[in-house]
Amino acid sequence: IYQDNAIGDALAKSYPKLSRSLQASTLNLLASRPAWAAALLQSIDPKKIPANHLDQDLLARLALHNDDKISSLLLKHFPRTKKPTPSLRADALQNILAARPGDPYAGESIFTERCASCHKLFFKGGQVGPDLTRYQRDDLSTMLVSILEPNAEIREGYENVVVTTSDKRILSGFLSDEDRNSIILRGFDGADITIPRKDIKTLTPAGRSLMPDGLLNGLDDTALRNLFAYLRLSQPITK
Repeated sequence: IYQDNAIGDALAKSYPKLSRSLQASTLNLLASRPAWAAALLQSIDPKKIPANHLDQDLLARLALHNDDKISSLLLKHFPRTKKPTPSLRADALQNILAARPGDPYAGESIFTERCASCHKLFFKGGQVGPDLTRYQRDDLSTMLVSILEPNAEIREGYENVVVTTSDKRILSGFLSDEDRNSIILRGFDGADITIPRKDIKTLTPAGRSLMPDGLLNGLDDTALRNLFAYLRLSQPITK
């Protein structure tokens, strides 16, 4: 029953009504099986499933199905899919941040919107990526590289892997735990999936970070300064 094609159609149809966090989980689920992936791509539309909700990791997983229908739909909706380049250079961003101080109180809301689904800072946030509280946030140069080019240096233990299973699922995430019988894969949506080793056909490094490219896209200079003012705090703020 779980493999029923109608499930994919129902999930794609319900997508616009879901919260952003549930949308992320739904995209991961839809991308896992060929029939559901086709339902996902057939629903690409600004009022149904916006194309910009599909990141590079998801598109790469969809392509791995090696299905003619999926390949055709990918070509239709993402004809120029390629590795994105940073919209900001590190030196340009440093100049913006040096021009004047930011407001960490305003920056906290930006962090919550763009970062907290994966990263924790001062007991707030998710557990997909590393806890930023102990990260070297006073080293601006290193932090800028990590944000602007997340695939340049992937932190040990957070390497993205792609798993194909005997029932034709394609899943990705990092190995949050494993033993001789199974692995636990944690995806970008923060959900853990336990996969018995006997069901795994392949497990390969994806060569990509779970952190998406273009995290700072759409932020003006003031918003950038506010976000980094919050990121570089040495202790929590209270309102």
